[in-house]
Amino acid sequence: MPDHLHMLVSFPPEGSMSKTVADWKRWLAVRAGVGWQEGFFDHRLRVEESFEEKAHYLRTNPVRAGLVNDGEVWPYLWDEDGL
Repeated sequence: MPDHLHMLVSFPPEGSMSKTVADWKRWLAVRAGVGWQEGFFDHRLRVEESFEEKAHYLRTNPVRAGLVNDGEVWPYLWDEDGL
């Protein structure tokens, strides 16, 4: 999306999600000149939610926004194959 980011990631139980996200945003800000708002919103998958359901939602988000006709061709998609 042009003004925000969606991603599905996992963190080790002993790690700090907030610190990891802050470090990544800092790195990307320096490397690519990305300006970030402070903080972030997380949504942890619950028992009744599936990874596939959320992945589908993320892939169709650019379609709902009218940016592409097919979420699979969104140029900023990166999946487990690195595509």
